[in-house]
Amino acid sequence: MPAEGKQAKMAHQHKWSNTQRLHASAKSEAPAGARKQPFPGFRISRTSMGKGVFAARPFDLGEVVGEITGETIVDPDYCSRYAFDLENGNQLEPAAPFRFVNHSCDPNCSFEVIDVQNGTGGSVRRQIMLFAIYLIGTGDELTIDYNWPVGFAIPCKCRSDYCRGWVVGEQHLSEDPEMLALSARQAGDQAAAPTELE
Repeated sequence: MPAEGKQAKMAHQHKWSNTQRLHASAKSEAPAGARKQPFPGFRISRTSMGKGVFAARPFDLGEVVGEITGETIVDPDYCSRYAFDLENGNQLEPAAPFRFVNHSCDPNCSFEVIDVQNGTGGSVRRQIMLFAIYLIGTGDELTIDYNWPVGFAIPCKCRSDYCRGWVVGEQHLSEDPEMLALSARQAGDQAAAPTELE
């Protein structure tokens, strides 16, 4: 995605207050009498990457998709490809369904870490909220940019028009000249490859 498009998406997402995002997520409640799904609003299905999370309903631009929950790990040496950094040596090992959100170099979701105070003067709880940065249709796979540092980079298979060639933060590509060169070659190969018709 061109830089100006990403900036416009990011500018829009910050217009929403955390309260608006939390209230928007209430729209995902199932109608009375509906069969309960393990993860209302989502389904987990097989993808070329393994498992992925798909929208079972549409999500508007800026709408909260859900809260990423899981086990908080208090260990500065803990290492996992799935964990979210909560700072101060704490990490969140996500639970389903969001454990299975795959990487894309042109994602339709992003996450934001927010601090929520429990009551007046109560303790602060750190939450990770997933929200839509594009309109998401029913059946669309939910994706985020993992934004990994070079030390965790693996070849990317997202097949996006904007694929960097590696699952690594765009700002980190310049840290490794070999990776940058390979990324540029792979981007050229993808542009030359014929596209499949659906």
